[in-house]
Amino acid sequence: FSYGHLNRQFIMLLSGLGVDDEIFTNIQKEHYDRIRRMLTDRNAALMLLEWRGWTNDLIDVDLCATGTPPFWCLRSLQRQLIVNDSLKLRILIPKSRTLFGVAETPRFRPEDLGNKKRERILGRLKSGECLIRLTMRGDKQFSIRGDTVVSKNPCYLLG
Repeated sequence: FSYGHLNRQFIMLLSGLGVDDEIFTNIQKEHYDRIRRMLTDRNAALMLLEWRGWTNDLIDVDLCATGTPPFWCLRSLQRQLIVNDSLKLRILIPKSRTLFGVAETPRFRPEDLGNKKRERILGRLKSGECLIRLTMRGDKQFSIRGDTVVSKNPCYLLG
């Protein structure tokens, strides 16, 4: 899976739709705090590596052991993130995913959903609904309930 991120375009779009700018400031502070912690916090490092798609070779290594090659790779990535993310305004959103093609599916295999949910979803989804099933670390899956923001990129129009 790939985490999603906010960029300047999404921030302008959401701000134009009424989202308070303080929310973006707080998200940005959390993002840069995560970057600062990545040399001492394995979870922060893994999240940033997963976001950039660089985990395959480093996932089982002691990432934060000072003086080791993985540590120097992290240090290099940290510098790169600070410079590039501040120029491009790319902000990691941990509770997000990059999705490719969100579409309504009229049928599901019975083994995909529990019995209680199956009757409601078999047939077509209601207008404005979509089913999103996400993968987590360790191949765990879950479905989202409630409101979700789905946007295409690039998207230049409000709404």
